Amino acid sequence: MSYINILTGRYPMSAPDVLAENPDKIFPDVFELPDNYAVVQETFPEAYSRHTHIAVELAPKLEDGVYSQVWSVVPIQAEIAEERLACFKSIYLKDIARIRWEKEVGGLPLPNGMVIKTDRESQAQLSSAYTSLKGGLIPDTMWKGANGWVLVTLEDIEPLAQAVAQFVRACFMAEKQHQDAIDTLTLADAINYNVNLGWPV
Repeated sequence: MSYINILTGRYPMSAPDVLAENPDKIFPDVFELPDNYAVVQETFPEAYSRHTHIAVELAPKLEDGVYSQVWSVVPIQAEIAEERLACFKSIYLKDIARIRWEKEVGGLPLPNGMVIKTDRESQAQLSSAYTSLKGGLIPDTMWKGANGWVLVTLEDIEPLAQAVAQFVRACFMAEKQHQDAIDTLTLADAINYNVNLGWPV
């Protein structure tokens, strides 16, 4: 509970504050408010987003002999808003880099049920095998996919190499699109930004 000194306008005040202002007054065991003080009734500010606004308490209002709290909801100071926005952006940029990495190296399922490994080593091996087959260095090669061994020719491996290349490209394109969007976010937009949308399967 808070109090106001009616004579001086001092507010907010607690019971100890009132006692400190009246050192010569003898109070009973149960605290009684002196005549020149009044209880300030608690009220609440209108609904607002704590990310973009703050509630500032003003001087209490007196109406029908009763003092009540008064609130003003105002935008957060520009420098604080900028700090919050920078924090959001930093978190989101780390999130999209992590998601892109997890997507890129997590494997690519094909319609036929085959799963192509897409970790960096597998990408390099696939590229090397494709180059060797396309250059005529070998007629075929054993390929170890996520589902086991399979003998592949250039005709078999070319669509796989293309699918992986397109998949990796899509992962990086999605990250770049997110980064471009994050760079232009306002604080209000940043609150609900979803980093999980727009990624390749």
